[in-house]
Amino acid sequence: MASNPLAASELRRDDVSYEIGSIRFTDPYRWLEDDTAEVLAWQRREDADTVAYLHSLRFFGGLRDAMERGAAAMRVWAPRHHGDYWFRMEAPDAEAPTRLVVAASPTGPGRVLVDPAAVDPASPPTLDWYWPSCDGSLVAFGLSAAGSEQSVLHVVRTADGALLPERIPNTFGSTVSWLPDSSGFYYSGYAGPERAAALCYFHRAGASEPAEPEPLANDDVLLAPQVSPDGRWVAVYIGREGRPAYLKNLVDGEWKTFLPAGPGFYRGEFAGDELICATTDGSPRGRVVAIPLATVDDRSTWRELIPESEAVLLQIAIVGERIVLGETVDARARLRLTGLDGSPEGQVPLPGEGVVSVDPRASSNGLMFFAGQREITFLYHSLTVSPAAYRYEIASRRLEQLTRPAIEHPNLAARLGWATSRDGTRIPVEIVHRQDLDVSRAHPAFVHAYGGFSYALLPGYFPHFAVFAESGGVFAMPHCRGGTEYGREWWHAARLLTKKHTFEDLFAGAELLVAEGLTEPGKIAFEGASNGGVLALAAVNQRPDLWACAVSMVPLSDLIRVDRDGMEPWTGKVSQVEYGNPEDPEQGPYLLSWSPYHDVREGSPYPAVLVCSGESDIRCPVWHARKWVARARDATSSDNPIRLRVYPAMGHGTGLTVRRQSEWLAEWMGFVFDHLGLEPAGLVRDHGRH
Repeated sequence: MASNPLAASELRRDDVSYEIGSIRFTDPYRWLEDDTAEVLAWQRREDADTVAYLHSLRFFGGLRDAMERGAAAMRVWAPRHHGDYWFRMEAPDAEAPTRLVVAASPTGPGRVLVDPAAVDPASPPTLDWYWPSCDGSLVAFGLSAAGSEQSVLHVVRTADGALLPERIPNTFGSTVSWLPDSSGFYYSGYAGPERAAALCYFHRAGASEPAEPEPLANDDVLLAPQVSPDGRWVAVYIGREGRPAYLKNLVDGEWKTFLPAGPGFYRGEFAGDELICATTDGSPRGRVVAIPLATVDDRSTWRELIPESEAVLLQIAIVGERIVLGETVDARARLRLTGLDGSPEGQVPLPGEGVVSVDPRASSNGLMFFAGQREITFLYHSLTVSPAAYRYEIASRRLEQLTRPAIEHPNLAARLGWATSRDGTRIPVEIVHRQDLDVSRAHPAFVHAYGGFSYALLPGYFPHFAVFAESGGVFAMPHCRGGTEYGREWWHAARLLTKKHTFEDLFAGAELLVAEGLTEPGKIAFEGASNGGVLALAAVNQRPDLWACAVSMVPLSDLIRVDRDGMEPWTGKVSQVEYGNPEDPEQGPYLLSWSPYHDVREGSPYPAVLVCSGESDIRCPVWHARKWVARARDATSSDNPIRLRVYPAMGHGTGLTVRRQSEWLAEWMGFVFDHLGLEPAGLVRDHGRH
């Protein structure tokens, strides 16, 4: 086992103390926050040593080939129908960036409309998002350098591929809503790259200069405009949950406040002079109400169309004369149809129990399908079947499979188990292993979880975890509280002053595998990304005995200085909604008690840990990984390696081609296989370290 390349005690500096609210902390690694020449030189040495270590691991080359097949299988997106055009994303080969194609049918021969490789062949930007106009004649899209997500908005004319003059910066994660005649659009953006607060703009198509923001009061970092299909109204949704806070009559009106701040989300569509909304206000799993635009303040005029049920309601769309509902039941997808009055009209027949989404990610905070004029399109995938695209015609009730899944695993068995968390809450746990696995003895296990920010982690396809299960290991995915797998209350049960429930749910999920005899402590790996990367660091701080190793992907670690003196307002604001405000007299001490960097425990026998960051990540900057690695390496009483890997030209897991993503996956999967002593199945053995 390789040792750490540099003793962390060599990185300690004169103690730096700070005060935030009631918190007083001495921080000998605070100097690692800054991208000075000295820090970057140390980071490059660390990264080079880690790369050499990871690439020397057994089966790295074979894993890379297997991961390339898996990564390619995941490059599938649902097509979108606008006017006479069908738009779809595609990755033409392993080396090329994702591009946008337009065609006359969902799967017909396409014409490349946006090709990042043509913009800069030497260093192609990343296509972050795209929004076609209602008739498909124009498309707004965002490009960013090195996957940074610092998008610049462009507009392309669909008929001939000509670019219009727009080059609008600071459109990270933008939502674009077009006027029905394609003459212009409302979009979300920021005043500068620091993204202090989201702003709403109106832009006339073809104008070279960005407009002034709309006069709306907002200090939230998330915002989304929505224009009605008839062009009479525009609403602006504010916040993570989404609340239509402002409304404007585009014919003769001014902006006015619409729904005041309150509990729950509202996600709706205009229908004449009403907003048909899915909401968790008064119903944690969601219901559908019709809100008259003229009497929004008088709730006695609201009409409940669809009451709350056992399903978690994530999306609503009006297609023709029907409402389409995107829901989950026990985290499994369900698509349901009703009349405009809410009368039930059955379900969309899905291929099995799995995930419905518009992209291959196995998580959701709302968008499950694209709605056209006559149909919906979506991907379906499961823990044992890779994504495939589908089209469902509403009037004829016909489901059409547009593409085939690239990978299926008929020899894997997937089931839902139930763990009991520390406070007695039952926690569902997805469990996958080979059907012929000898369940009477312990095996290496791999756990993946998220549990935060109201995202539902759903039982979709993870090619790297499927390879692990095919190799004789046990893969498990607890649905930790903090997500919305079981509604709004599931999220609120593990945020702010109850955030530790997420950790306890994770431990319960791992211990379920031990109780069933499938594994044992010290034979379990954990991997999580983003909020899951925070979870990974908290897990090894609090329960080092459980894990043989852990991989923390693109994490935050210092949740007290997450907005470094106002330098990172977007990250600070988003983080504080979920984790807590360090200046709050109650939240601050609670946050300090588990913030991964501050909770590093002196003398703890840390397992092997790999912390990975993206060089261009603006959500979870690299300094969080640097500080945690340095402090944990100084504190550990074990000889297990604690490593830093910083991926060049990668953002928050973004900006990677299939080839680069496969190498990234092979690195950290090789780390896991090596520390669990498990050999990947069906791979040609490399001549690496043994």
